[in-house]
Amino acid sequence: MKIFFIDFNGCQRNHIDAEMVSSVLTQNNFKSAAAPEKADIIIFMGCGFTQEARQETIDSILELSASKKKNAVLVAGGCIFRRHRDELKKYLPEVNLWVNGSNPAVFLKTLLSLEESDEFRLPELDGKRERYGFSHIGLVKISEGCPNACSYCAIPYIRGGLRSRKTDRILNEFRRLQDEGCSEIILISQDATSFGKNSSDGKL
Repeated sequence: MKIFFIDFNGCQRNHIDAEMVSSVLTQNNFKSAAAPEKADIIIFMGCGFTQEARQETIDSILELSASKKKNAVLVAGGCIFRRHRDELKKYLPEVNLWVNGSNPAVFLKTLLSLEESDEFRLPELDGKRERYGFSHIGLVKISEGCPNACSYCAIPYIRGGLRSRKTDRILNEFRRLQDEGCSEIILISQDATSFGKNSSDGKL
C-alpha cells in the first residue's frame, strides 16, 4: 500500500507528529507515494487551534479528496479531530477514516483495523527516522499535553494533560539525530518547564 502524508504547515508539534507517524508506517511496509493522486492512502494531520487553522485544515482535506484516485482512502487526524470530532464526522463525509490523535501506534493500529488506544507512547524506531525540512535540524518531542489551564488556550482540551516521555528514550533519540548529522535539535512540548513533573523519571 502506498501512502501520501501531509501535515499542517506552521505547527512544529504537528510536524514532529507527522514525522513519527510516517516513520512507523514506513517501517511496517507502507510505501511512500510521490503525490496524492498516486497514493492508496492519503493521510492529513490537521490543526484545530485557531479558526484560521481549522479553516485551512478543512480546505486542505477537500482539496486532497478531489485529487485522490478512485478507491483511495483519505485519513485525517491531529488536533482538529480531538476538538471537533462530532462536527467533522457529520460535515466532512469526504474523509474515509478519522484517527483520534497523533500517536504513531494509534495510526498504525487504525490502518491495520485494530482497536485504537489513546495511551501516549512513542514507539522506538528501528533505524533512521524519516524527517522533513532542513537536514541539519531535528525535532524531539519531550512531552505531550499541558498541565496548565489558561483561559485563553485550548491545548489541554485538545491534547490532554501533561505526559512526559522517559528520559532514556529522549536521549536515545538525541544520539540518533546526532548520528544523522543534525547540528540543531529543537525540543517540542507545550510547556517544556513542566517536563518530568508528572513522573518520577526525573529531568534532563
